[in-house]
Amino acid sequence: VRKGEVVVLGVRSDSYHGSERASNELVKLMLGFEPAAGDVEPNNKPGTAQAVELGKEFSITLNPRRDRDHFTVVAPGDGVVRLVQMMKSKTNGDLYPWWIEGKKVVRDGQWDKVVRAGERVVVAVRGNSYHGSERGSNELVKLIMLYSPEKSKGEPNNTTETAEDLVLGEERELTFSPRNDVDYFRVKTGKPGVLRVLRMDKGSEHRGMWIQWVSDDGEGVDGGQWERQVSEGAEVVFSLRSHSYHGYEVGSDAVVKIKVEWVEDPDASEPNDRVVNAVKLIPNEERELVIFPKNELDVFDVVAKQDGALKVEGLEENWSGVELEWKPVGGGKNLRGSWVPCKKGDRFILFIRGTQGGSYSSPLRAAMKVRGGSVDELGLKPEIPVRRWSFDVNPEKK
Repeated sequence: VRKGEVVVLGVRSDSYHGSERASNELVKLMLGFEPAAGDVEPNNKPGTAQAVELGKEFSITLNPRRDRDHFTVVAPGDGVVRLVQMMKSKTNGDLYPWWIEGKKVVRDGQWDKVVRAGERVVVAVRGNSYHGSERGSNELVKLIMLYSPEKSKGEPNNTTETAEDLVLGEERELTFSPRNDVDYFRVKTGKPGVLRVLRMDKGSEHRGMWIQWVSDDGEGVDGGQWERQVSEGAEVVFSLRSHSYHGYEVGSDAVVKIKVEWVEDPDASEPNDRVVNAVKLIPNEERELVIFPKNELDVFDVVAKQDGALKVEGLEENWSGVELEWKPVGGGKNLRGSWVPCKKGDRFILFIRGTQGGSYSSPLRAAMKVRGGSVDELGLKPEIPVRRWSFDVNPEKK
């Protein structure tokens, strides 16, 4: 209420009309008044936002139940302004903030915002992220507005177009601020091989840091893979953010150090990661397979010499670290597994992907061969044909 305001209040016996009851029972009520405390009302709109000082605590009350409080500050320089709740509210717990430019909400549910020198920043809070869970009270909640200058020399590098150029072998410092900050980097290579992104610092923050590589058409690929195979003269772009899950991302001034290395690819068959450059395999001839980097895909072209089946056999113990898939040339569904039934002259594209080896230190090397022969000779169980059909069971009675 405001001083001098006439207040009208109505009551009924129950919140649900159907549950109301009439009686002559006397019910005692009392109308009380408590003076406003904490924030300077009215501050319920961006235009009447309360001015606060950076680095100085201030108190607010959220009363009545759906009270909205707005605060404003002028940024002293380029950087990040962060609103901090100094203690949990006993009534509402964690408050819910949003940032406003003009009449538009530009950052919802986040506690920080990137700013430019001289920018007037407006932030609003309410009692809870869910309107139905808001509670009104005269409890004082302490807040503080903080400012941090930009420390990342590469900003702005938040898009593919503004990606920062990195030099192979040199360390680079970066910070994730504000909370959902994403940094893009570009690396140029000379020889074909493997690019590896390493974290060099031992800090405890951002341990869930997430990497995403950018394909030639601008799409995000190979998320979470810290190595990527590259061709000669390639220009590669990747992005980093503070965590793989957006809800767990954290903004801070903690410095993260990274370095990009180039490693020679030990596989002489490369590049064979696409159908167009698949390497031909002759049944019953041994071949050494090299999986590097981890989760690399190798593609082979196999033609059956007789009726029966084709089976991939690993000749070393570490062969369990691969997945296999057969693609019939000329049509048909892909089949997963170590073998595939065939007729003489059938041609298959064989995909082999590493699942365990070739991590960050050494490649997975495995000797293998594709055997051809009858199902019995290869010790395989014959396929059981399956016919699928649909029908109604007593449709009248459903």
